Amino acid sequence: MANLTQRPMAFHGATSIVDSTQHPPLGATGVDTNGYEYLYVDFQAPFIAGELVVLDENYLATFLTSTSVGAVGVVMGTVSASDRFGWVMVRGQATSVVGTSNIADGGVIMGAAGTTGAGMAAAYNQASDAGNIIYGAIARSAGTSATSFTVGDGSTQGSTFTMQLHYPFVLGLTHHLSSGVST
Repeated sequence: MANLTQRPMAFHGATSIVDSTQHPPLGATGVDTNGYEYLYVDFQAPFIAGELVVLDENYLATFLTSTSVGAVGVVMGTVSASDRFGWVMVRGQATSVVGTSNIADGGVIMGAAGTTGAGMAAAYNQASDAGNIIYGAIARSAGTSATSFTVGDGSTQGSTFTMQLHYPFVLGLTHHLSSGVST
């Protein structure tokens, strides 16, 4: 069995800094003093801090939607234009995550539907939602009072909440989940 080692690493700035030119390689991993983990990505659109993105195999970050497929991260800094570079959290406790107003503490989370919901988390309701569940993520606080955001392709009402992440991903499956109980 291999022994684990960690090489010393230093990056040029905080996780909230967005670069106009690429510094570390795409997919570089950084760990903060809390042990939270981040990936360095290429943003394909403007984003606000706290939005959710889906990553492709080349670490290109696009808006998370109800039909996305891939790894998921939380944007750490406000991105003013496409083709900017920066960090997304993939493991840890993210605060001020952008979501719909119905997020509940301990709730299952999915990508919000619609273009004005792109980039937002939504609460998953087993009884009525045909959603794309974000595996490896769970709400750790209820959504705050309604706030206006400019996410996706427009403005929308939502809330912010705390989300625990452990390498979240979406599979693109949009179906109702069964409780597993036979009737």
